[in-house]
Amino acid sequence: MTAELALPDQKIDEAIESCLIRSSELPQSGEETPESEGASKTIATYVDSCMNAAQFYIDACNRLRVLHVEMQTIANNAAATFPDSQGARPFSLRYNTDSGYRGGYGNTNDIEDVFKTWKREAWRNIFQGIGVRNLMNQETRKEFDDNLEKGELPELTPVNVGQLICDMVRRAREFANGSIREVFNILIPWRNTHKTNSHFRVGRKVILANAVSDGYTRWQCYGWEPRLIMIDNVFTMLDGHGIYRTGDVPLVAAIRATPMDKGTCETEYFRCKMFKNGNLHIEFKRLDLVRLVNLSAAGEYVLGND
Repeated sequence: MTAELALPDQKIDEAIESCLIRSSELPQSGEETPESEGASKTIATYVDSCMNAAQFYIDACNRLRVLHVEMQTIANNAAATFPDSQGARPFSLRYNTDSGYRGGYGNTNDIEDVFKTWKREAWRNIFQGIGVRNLMNQETRKEFDDNLEKGELPELTPVNVGQLICDMVRRAREFANGSIREVFNILIPWRNTHKTNSHFRVGRKVILANAVSDGYTRWQCYGWEPRLIMIDNVFTMLDGHGIYRTGDVPLVAAIRATPMDKGTCETEYFRCKMFKNGNLHIEFKRLDLVRLVNLSAAGEYVLGND
């Protein structure tokens, strides 16, 4: 690889590193992440913190198992002392396994079911904290989330936590490349008749068919939201500003905020024009980032002249 092409490749690695730095430090809202901290030092600190938390979790579960046996004995004795003639079980021991909006509502009399819920949520928070999940494309992220929901996870031990975090960080470039390729494919739609679009490289402009819709007073992008979020996140990442953790990205927000009688909006990276036939025209303001997308997804042969 020539020196000219090595520099963009290095910039992609630096962009990925910035995502891990920001996410692993877990800054509070409105708090800046120190740019002087190296990613390896920050991640190492995060790994140590998670490993300590895993050991605390193990110790806490063991203590709760002992308490569970004691409470179950007390409940059984109370039920024998004060029998209910209606057959109810007022002294039965029940635990809430509610994991909120993720659909884990319910309760159980098995303390191990509670630990399974905690383990799943702990692994989810660990990977969200390190920032790697945000680098994944839509398909990989869905597979990852499905495995979490199914509980297909190793035991939450310090050794497993340390090994899995380090393994995920080592795969960060793989995940990021998958997201960049996904955005590349979104921006070179094969089934179109628009001369603006290319089948081989992303140029200055692109036309995305059926990406926007009539929202009566303001434009909407319901069906395309996940793809527009991916586009915004990849450009933000390649610019070294990390990745948005929520779906409230500037590109989607700008489209939604645009009145129907206007039809144009602009963000830091994009100029957009919406049409009532559903077409979304995007002009890229940072061709250096477009070049990185082309380089990472398709290689040298598509760079050419913008």
